[in-house]
Amino acid sequence: MTIIAHISDLHLLEDSAHERRGASWLRLQYLTLGRTSSPAARRLRVRHLLSAALRSFADHLIITGDLTEDGTLGQFKSLADVLHESGWLPSRVTLVPGNHDLYSHPNAWRDALTGPLEPYAATSEEGAVIELPDTCIVPLSTAFHQHVMRAAGALSDESIAALGRWASSELRAFGSGIIAQHHPPRRYALSPIQWLDGLTGAPDLLQILEKYDQLNVLHGHTHRTESRPVRPGGPHRIFSVNSAQSEEMALRLYRVKNRRLWPEPVRIESMAPVYTGEFA
Repeated sequence: MTIIAHISDLHLLEDSAHERRGASWLRLQYLTLGRTSSPAARRLRVRHLLSAALRSFADHLIITGDLTEDGTLGQFKSLADVLHESGWLPSRVTLVPGNHDLYSHPNAWRDALTGPLEPYAATSEEGAVIELPDTCIVPLSTAFHQHVMRAAGALSDESIAALGRWASSELRAFGSGIIAQHHPPRRYALSPIQWLDGLTGAPDLLQILEKYDQLNVLHGHTHRTESRPVRPGGPHRIFSVNSAQSEEMALRLYRVKNRRLWPEPVRIESMAPVYTGEFA
């Protein structure tokens, strides 16, 4: 049975972040509020999570967005270096962007996939389907360029239509499917909150999830570890994980069984200390 490892919200910084000036400096000051400003400390947390995930013998690693703090090429280079050092083969890693990854530039994610993250493009580009023995992974981008005071996501009509066509024609051949995206598939009742933090296209995605019981979702953004049903009282099919920069457990493992994801316990002893404080 396939085992999936899931981490999210890495918020990596470039080593030269302290050299920023002007609007770029102000943007970073706002975004880093509440988190350590040390690039080395942030990398340390991510290294330990990647190592723990590798030692868990997971078949595939999914990282659900906010890979960087504001999407500069230097931050994506830092991510590429950490991934390369981790021992994870690019063919076993799927990355999706979060809202933080496009704050710097509208083409930041595309530039990353054709630049430092090029080895991971085949398993991370929207439209890809990563085939595993008893499931498949479908990466979706919910990220778009917006002001740093906003953290919303959007699924385009084209993405939703393509997902629906694929699910109706090909999903059955895989037994189950895993949608990897950053924002949770939910819509806020209050329009100001929806505009600020919600996901455009969520109702359409939920309709697809309701139609195909073998589809599951892994997401980030909330900085919480949760398991939720698509329908009230139904089985859990929507899963999130805490931020990699949190003091709490920030790695989830799932076993694929009977067309569903089943969370597996992560042994605490397999986790090295995530942050020792020496880089504060």
